[in-house]
Amino acid sequence: MEQSERDKAKNAIALFRYGLISPVVNNTYEEKSKEEYYRKTASKTYTLNDKDIKVRATTIKAWYIDYQKYGYNGLIPKTRTDLNTSRRLTTDAQQKIIDYKEQFPHISGTLIYQKLIEDGYINQFNVSKSTVLKFIRDNYLLFGDDGKVDRRAFEMEFANDMWDADTSHGPYLTINNKKVKTYLIAVIDDASRLITNAKFYYEDNAINFQNTFKEGLKKYGIPKRIFLDNGKTYKNEQLAIICAKNRGELNEMLNFFVNEYNNKVHSSLYNDNNEISPKQRWFKDQDRIKKIDNNQIDEYFLHTAYPTIRSDSVAHINKLEYEVPTKYIGKKITIKYDFSDKTKAWIYDDGKKIESVHLVDKVANSKIRRKETMY
Repeated sequence: MEQSERDKAKNAIALFRYGLISPVVNNTYEEKSKEEYYRKTASKTYTLNDKDIKVRATTIKAWYIDYQKYGYNGLIPKTRTDLNTSRRLTTDAQQKIIDYKEQFPHISGTLIYQKLIEDGYINQFNVSKSTVLKFIRDNYLLFGDDGKVDRRAFEMEFANDMWDADTSHGPYLTINNKKVKTYLIAVIDDASRLITNAKFYYEDNAINFQNTFKEGLKKYGIPKRIFLDNGKTYKNEQLAIICAKNRGELNEMLNFFVNEYNNKVHSSLYNDNNEISPKQRWFKDQDRIKKIDNNQIDEYFLHTAYPTIRSDSVAHINKLEYEVPTKYIGKKITIKYDFSDKTKAWIYDDGKKIESVHLVDKVANSKIRRKETMY
């Protein structure tokens, strides 16, 4: 490409980026917040260089921040001959990122970072994940991440061959006159598009994801693999306008929506040339589904700690105190506990459940008559 043509292409991209952030720059957006504007703008499809593209909300926000720092020049992308040439990110590593994105357009930056380490292109002690993510953010429009929804590279043949999991930003709730952010964690079967489970939380963390995943396993069996990504696997514009008084009501509305979604006929799902729903598609493969006992699933999801028991017969685990028999004083033991119900915990030995333990009740302990020491 001639230099003038390259500059023209770069300028077209910069103008496109500015067009998306201009309502925020000029404070003319009609949404309640900048974040809501970013999400609404990201839900639309745009045309750039004769390509239909979609842009993530986080990317639009990043462009706005770049514009605030560097002005219009901050929106001009780097070309392949002007990529992020950080000394920590070699030319080979940069090219490998491009290869990954061209082969798997929807692969996450985190997964790319892990693959670069596994394949020996970078050293995790010398190159941070943020360096790789910045490179992708600065250059993705030029090397093939056009945002078009193409599931062929990921679409599984049968139900439960793979589940996709994702977190989306939920609506704000007003609790005690304060706005509280919510997060929607959802898991969807790749082949049937069935939502195996979805729930709103106040925090986006591993514990809440495990809870969502566990309940999905109980209802729909065991997937052969699970794909964790930051992509918008589960997103619906309707959710952004849900107004609820509390999280319980929000999840009740979500359950209604999920049930309606799973039972609604999809134009992309067929059986004998007839359109079918995600649930019908999933049940088509039910003979292939592996299921295990719910109690066994609960045990698989127990968290494990190895406390050393103090003289007060208390095991301290994540700011919780469990009372254990005095015979364990001075010993390091194995305790497994239910992350969703901290009152459920057990002592294990050699992989076997020995006995249950309970949270310390200091008030009850104060009423126990102790043996007096004679002097």
